Amino acid sequence: MRRPAPHRAPRAPRRAAALGLLALAACAGARAQDATGQGLTIVPTFGLSETLTDNSNLSASNRQSESITQISPGVQISKRAGRVSGSLNYSANQLLYARKPKNDTLQNALNASLAAELVENHAFLNANASISQQSISAFGAPANNSGLVNGNRSEVSTLGVSPSVRGRLGRLAEWNAALNWTGTHSRGSALGNATARGGNVGLNGGSGLVGWGLAASRQVSSFQAGRTTTDDQGTATLSVTPIPSLRLSVNEGREAQDVLTGRRQWQNTHGWAVAWHPTDRTDIELREGRAYYGNSRNFSFSHRMARSVWSYTDTRGVVGAPNPNAAPQQLLTLYDLLFSICQRTSANPANCDGPVRAQLQQQGLSPNLVVGSGFLASGLTVQRSQIGSVAVSGLLTTVTFSVFRTATQPLGPGTTGGDLATVSLLRQQGASLGLSQRLTATSNLTATYLLQRTLDAGAQPGNRQRLALLGWNESLGPRTNVGLTLRHTVFDSATNPYQESAVIGTFFMRF
Repeated sequence: MRRPAPHRAPRAPRRAAALGLLALAACAGARAQDATGQGLTIVPTFGLSETLTDNSNLSASNRQSESITQISPGVQISKRAGRVSGSLNYSANQLLYARKPKNDTLQNALNASLAAELVENHAFLNANASISQQSISAFGAPANNSGLVNGNRSEVSTLGVSPSVRGRLGRLAEWNAALNWTGTHSRGSALGNATARGGNVGLNGGSGLVGWGLAASRQVSSFQAGRTTTDDQGTATLSVTPIPSLRLSVNEGREAQDVLTGRRQWQNTHGWAVAWHPTDRTDIELREGRAYYGNSRNFSFSHRMARSVWSYTDTRGVVGAPNPNAAPQQLLTLYDLLFSICQRTSANPANCDGPVRAQLQQQGLSPNLVVGSGFLASGLTVQRSQIGSVAVSGLLTTVTFSVFRTATQPLGPGTTGGDLATVSLLRQQGASLGLSQRLTATSNLTATYLLQRTLDAGAQPGNRQRLALLGWNESLGPRTNVGLTLRHTVFDSATNPYQESAVIGTFFMRF
C-alpha cells in the first residue's frame, strides 16, 4: 500500500485543480439532459486508471518499473440552441507514482469553443481554449504517453477571443469587421509563450454569377523567446459562380511585413481558388497564391461513402503564430483526426464534439492518443503539411488509417531557441492504423499501431517511434465503461533510445 506523501505539485497546478473541483461541485447533481430548456447539457465525469510500466523514466540503461494511478474528475458541457452554442470538455488528471512520489503531478486537459450572437445578425463573439501535453523538441521522446516521466513534454495552454460585427450598405454590399487576440503559454518552457493580436475589415458585393470583395488586415505576433513581427495585407477579389456547385476566384493585393529581415518590406500578392462541391458527399477546394514567404497552398478533399470517409489535405503557409490566419504548431491527436473528418462530412459540423468523443469512448480509445508529431517554436515558420486519412465502418468492425508528412522552416531572424534555431529544415512523417472489433453488444476489442519519425537534419540525428496498443473495453451501462490495454513502445534515437511495455486498467463514468 502506498504511504501518504507531502504534496509537491507547484502552486499553478494546485490552483487549476481547485478550479476543476469548484466546477465539478457546481455541476454536482446535473444529469445528461436538457437542464434548462435552452439546449444546455452538463455532464460531470470521473475517470480512474492504473498503469503498470516497466520503464517509467524512458531509459535504456536505468529502467525503473512503476505503478501509476491517474484520477481524472472532469466535466462535459454543451450548448446547442438559441444564440449561443459551444462545448467544453475538461479533466484534471492527477498522476500518483507509487515508488517515486516526487514525480506526482497534475495535468490539465481542456478543449472548449464558444460562438455567440450578441446582436441578431450584427454582432458576434467567438472564443476557444485548449490545454494539452505537447513535445518541446521534435528530436526528443514524443509526448504521447502523458503518464511517463518525460522531460521533453510541456503543458501548453491556448486562449483565443474574436469579436466581430457585420452589416449591409443598402443593396450594394455587405461589410464586416473583426478583432482577434490569442495567447499561448507553455509551462516550464519559454518556447511556447506567444501572443497575437490584430483585426480585419472587409466589403463584399455582387450576387449570382459575379462577386467581388475588398479586405484589409493587420496581425502582430510576439514571441517571448523570439521577437515581435507585424504583417499588413490588402486584397481585392473577383469571383465567378457559373453553376451552384462551382466557384472560381482570383485575387491581387499588397503586403507589408517585417518578418523576413526585421525591416518593413512591401510585396505584391496574388492568387486563385477553386471550390467544387459536385455532390452532397464530396468537397474539393484548392487555393494557391504568392506571398512574402513564397508560394502558398491549401488543398482539401473529402468524400463520404455509405460506410467510409476519405480525406486529404495539402497546405503550405505560415504556422507557429497563435492567430486565426496561422495554425499553431501542435500535436495531431486521434480526436483531432476524427473531428476533422466529422466536420468535413457532417450536415451539422457544430455538433461533432459529442459524437466523436462517444465513438472513442465506446471503442476504448483515448482522445489524446497522438497520431502526428509536433514541437514548440519561438517564431513564425513556414510549413508544408500533408495529411491523408480514411475511416471504414462495418456492422461490427471499424478501421481507421492516416498518414502525415510535414516540412518546417524558420522565417526570418530572431529565432533564439528550439529546434529551428539549430536546423534550417525539420521534416517529420508518420502513420497510424486502428482497428475496432465489436465482440458483443457491450464490448469492443481495439488494436492500434502508430509510427512517427523525425528525419535527420544535417548533423542533428533524427528518431523513430513505434507504438502498439491492444485494448478491450466493456460497457457496464449507458454511463460506465471499463477497459484493459496492453502497450508496447520502441523509440530509436542516437541520444536516448528506449523500450517500454505497460498494462493499463481504466474506469470511466458519466454522471
